Amino acid sequence: MPRIDLPTLLLVSTALFGLMAVMFLITWRQDRGANGAMLYWAGSHLLGAPACVLLALRGEISAFLSIGVANLLVLGAFGSLLAGALAFEGRRFRVAAIVTAPAIWIAATQSAAVWGNFPVRVVLISTMIFALVATSAVVIWRGRRREALPTRPIVAVLLGLIAVSHLARLILTVDRPASESFAALDSGWIAFIAMQILLQEVVLGYALLSMVKERAEARQRAAAEVDSLTGALTRRAFFERATARLAADPSRGAVLIFDLDRFKAINDTHGHLVGDRVLADFAAVVSARIGPKDVFGRFGGEEFILFLAEADFAAAWRMAEDVRHEFAGLKIRSGVRVVDATVSVGVAAAPLIEPDLDRLVASADAGLYAAKQSGRDRVETVAEPVRRAPRAGRAV
Repeated sequence: MPRIDLPTLLLVSTALFGLMAVMFLITWRQDRGANGAMLYWAGSHLLGAPACVLLALRGEISAFLSIGVANLLVLGAFGSLLAGALAFEGRRFRVAAIVTAPAIWIAATQSAAVWGNFPVRVVLISTMIFALVATSAVVIWRGRRREALPTRPIVAVLLGLIAVSHLARLILTVDRPASESFAALDSGWIAFIAMQILLQEVVLGYALLSMVKERAEARQRAAAEVDSLTGALTRRAFFERATARLAADPSRGAVLIFDLDRFKAINDTHGHLVGDRVLADFAAVVSARIGPKDVFGRFGGEEFILFLAEADFAAAWRMAEDVRHEFAGLKIRSGVRVVDATVSVGVAAAPLIEPDLDRLVASADAGLYAAKQSGRDRVETVAEPVRRAPRAGRAV
């Protein structure tokens, strides 16, 4: 194995860790609320930089600094890495993640059997780093079920590789114990593993930044697709998702269009704040009844639209009636008065109309118009079964 100058390698690491810390801090300052994990990851690199300096000065400074303090900072850095992963996933125990390993190190070094034995120290440090990094990898990997970011698997794999590197260091230390001398550190597998870890850390830093950027972009897209008042999808987002749902199964699906009755009179009588509450309460009634495949959007003003992905006409009609009754029974108050709020609904189902979203929406809209013309606060449809061609060999 080629000889690698470990002090130089560690000094290069110091510069790179410092640069990555600055990048994390800049990202954190741009969006402190959404990127809290950046502060922990910046802290990880800020702790790693002086740790590399102290390790590089092994033999030139006291053992207390080059061994005790240096490894304390290393463990704090990897603990902060785990704290950042927990923060990114909205998990707890971040402080414990940072302080547990350093506390164990402080307690262990009080024993001469640990402080005076180089292989024992390496095994102890490597074991704790392996546990911290492997846990970080698991935390990030499990988050894919909730939020499928493109870079997430890459980050999890990189963390896994770093954990494996430290596991290899642990195994090799047991198999081929090295001496305390810096010459031994400078030649062979310890320096090689240090270089591997350095390269992985640099790539990991950029991957973490990329993952945070992907989350920010995803949240911006989501904000653009969701009506901030009601939580329903915007008109464009509704049509994109409902079209995809209908294409996946053209044999099922129904469209319901809701229009809040005399909504202008509610605004004029009770004010726009009460009107906004009526809209939000209606959206909450619908949202509580729909499934994960259904698509609910705000069609415009006081109109809403719902695509029931797995419903036939009868199920869609029941949904419309249930929403109508529940909304009419809400006690929405304006001061001491109760707001008289009702909704009219038009229904169209794919089995009765051609499986085309525009046709379904047009049919449901015609049903809504009929409900309005018939006195409001009712459900109507104008859909009629489509004539089907007879099968071969069968009489008409």
